[in-house]
Parts: sequence; structure tokens; C-alpha cells
Amino acid sequence: MKTREKKKQLHVYLKKLRNKKTKPKIRKVKQEVIYTHQNGFYPKGTDMKELAQNVINEYKAIREREEALKTNTMSGEEYLKCKRKRKNDRI
Repeated sequence: MKTREKKKQLHVYLKKLRNKKTKPKIRKVKQEVIYTHQNGFYPKGTDMKELAQNVINEYKAIREREEALKTNTMSGEEYLKCKRKRKNDRI
């Protein structure tokens, strides 16, 4: 009997949660200190060209790392082939 009661309580609790409608809290922002630029927040006086250049440089660095990993790493099959060759050379 206890399990049936627990299931009923859970069902009622979940139903209450579904029926609750919560509104997002509105945050106030001081317009003097912060301004928006394409849905982002930056302090006044920020050099947007410098920010854009920093993003570009970071992206280039990420791409270079990915390319280096592709060219400097070998697959498992290549590793095993080299290992077999070295093993055969020793004999």
C-alpha cells in the first residue's frame, strides 16, 4: 500500500511542477557603464577592432594546433606497421 501512496504523491508533485509557470527575472543594467554591441556586453571605451583581431588570432591558433595534430600524429594502423617492421629488423 505504501508504494501506491508514494506513487500518488509523486504524481501530484509532478503535476504541480508542470502547472507552475515561472517568469524569468529581469536584471537591471546600468546604461552608463555598459553598452551592447551585437548582443554582447562590453565596457565603454573598448576597442572593438582589437577585440575582433584577438578573436581572429585565437581562431588561427586553434586551427594551427589542429593541423599540427593531423600532420604529426599517426593512426593506430601506421603505428602497428612500424612496430612490426622494427621487430622484423631485429631478427
